[in-house]
Amino acid sequence: MIETEAYVLQKDSSILERKIIHFPDIEDDEVLALPVYGCFEANILHAVQKVPTNINEDRAEEEIILGNTGVLYIQNRGKKVSSVEIGDFAIYFGNGISDAQGYPIKIAGYDAKGIMGNLAKKIKLKEEQVIKIPPNSQFSLKQWAAFSGRFISAYSNWRQAYGCWKIQTFSKRKPKGLSVFAYGGGVSYAELLLAKKVGFSVYMTVSNEYRERYARSSGIIPINRTTFKDFEKDFLSYISRETHNEGASIFIDNLGGTFTKIALKGLGRNAVISSCGWKTGSLLPISRTVECINRHIHVNTHYANRQEALDAMNYAISHNWMPIIDDVYTYCWEDIPQLILDYQNSEIPTYFPIYEINRRDELAKL
Repeated sequence: MIETEAYVLQKDSSILERKIIHFPDIEDDEVLALPVYGCFEANILHAVQKVPTNINEDRAEEEIILGNTGVLYIQNRGKKVSSVEIGDFAIYFGNGISDAQGYPIKIAGYDAKGIMGNLAKKIKLKEEQVIKIPPNSQFSLKQWAAFSGRFISAYSNWRQAYGCWKIQTFSKRKPKGLSVFAYGGGVSYAELLLAKKVGFSVYMTVSNEYRERYARSSGIIPINRTTFKDFEKDFLSYISRETHNEGASIFIDNLGGTFTKIALKGLGRNAVISSCGWKTGSLLPISRTVECINRHIHVNTHYANRQEALDAMNYAISHNWMPIIDDVYTYCWEDIPQLILDYQNSEIPTYFPIYEINRRDELAKL
């Protein structure tokens, strides 16, 4: 048996309990990993709050360990494992239970039964939950931790959205002079960087000066929504002015609910609305008549399959596609409960809050 310290979510609790746990030794197709950094995701907060569901009940487990994006140090591997070696660093690939095309049905470290998340000092995972970080990467482990969730989701979603837009326009119209809009968030930020690389003008709503500066430094035009008196009216007027009344060519909407209604109004003809999340609502207020007449394509994705993750990593290395990480917003192991409170209270300005599980200097002693 392996002994380690972990943050555990109990079935009848809405806080993470820090405790010593035990789990069986690795099997032939598993790795023993030491989580180094994680990047806090909204689904961790949802799980702790038991909203919209009690995932302990869904998983039929009295206690679970959350955390599905980050970087791991491979301490040991089973004899059937071939994609990573002892001493490698790898990303946590959160695709837990997949369909026939390799796309996730359940997410590891969240709602996939029996899979440990990274909020523990030691974890064991199947080989398919880890992807080796190329040793010649110019990026930091914190950057890879942030990349492993939001950027991989963005790559898959943008691949679908841009592909649909090209089909809609018969691949003849060039992106130059056309616009992609997005509601602010880490996935949206990553997708807008991709849209910018192919020639679109890119815009993102922001809620504070930090995010406004962050977007502008990356070549994204920030729209500070706190300056609008009537968000719907003022935002749609802004889109109309910026696009010369053509509307957005692609709108990235990971909020849902009434925000989707606004996004649809901001779309031009033959346009695409794309999402891979539903932060403020999962039911869509749409008129199929209007959507059909305007020839709008609705794209919905959920994380990525393994090949897309590999492609995303290769693209990141060759095109310098990575988040900028502010070390000020790195939380230590002991402060993870505070991280949850800060995230819940919207007191973290960065899109990529990092937490440290095992210190790098401690790994060097192993």
